[in-house]
Amino acid sequence: MQLFKWVLPLSVVMVMSCANAGPPQAIGQWGGDHVRLTLDAAGGRIEYECGAGSIDAALQLDAENRFNAKGKHEDFSSGKVTGSGPTDADAVPAARGANYSGKIDGDQMSLTVRIDGDKVPRSFKLARGKSVKLIRCL
Repeated sequence: MQLFKWVLPLSVVMVMSCANAGPPQAIGQWGGDHVRLTLDAAGGRIEYECGAGSIDAALQLDAENRFNAKGKHEDFSSGKVTGSGPTDADAVPAARGANYSGKIDGDQMSLTVRIDGDKVPRSFKLARGKSVKLIRCL
């Protein structure tokens, strides 16, 4: 009889936990080929080998775990000497507007970055918790 006294309350807690599960959380570290994305409650930071960007607000997932967020992007320069002379490696990169969209499927994320002024979007496949070593512009 003592066993039954605990089974019902435990069952109710388990059912309520499942009912409140909701969509997967996006917060955390994500990594993919040549890209690292860190998301928190306020937005996020994305880093590439030759650039970086920010997501201005927390990702909001819809019922199908898709998201669409605004932010900024900046391209980095290696400071190499070009045909027209040296480039200024210390110059602050110009920030451009960016749109970050995609979908989360479990621990996998598809991400498309559309940068103002670029004709071709950048697409990435990321995994939750994947550690990435970025080699900056050479």
